[in-house]
Amino acid sequence: MTSGAAAGLLLMWIEFAIESFPKPEEGDVVLRWVATRMLASGRAFDAVARIGGDEFLIALPNCDRSGANKLAERIRRAVAEEMVTAELRTPL
Repeated sequence: MTSGAAAGLLLMWIEFAIESFPKPEEGDVVLRWVATRMLASGRAFDAVARIGGDEFLIALPNCDRSGANKLAERIRRAVAEEMVTAELRTPL
């Protein structure tokens, strides 16, 4: 990151009923799937971290507010446009 450059942070949480999965591992499959969508939506040098049960923090070096908002919307669309089932472990 260059000196004086803007940096952004996104705090995102995934709302889904973890209790709807018979096994905790199945909910983890969904969270990993979401994390891959976050990574694929960002830039190669953005960092995605799971910081809680269903909470993620995304660090965006050299990114202003407009860029962070655009990325948040890309992630939202990437996740909303596909559904995943723990049984299949792949997008529908």
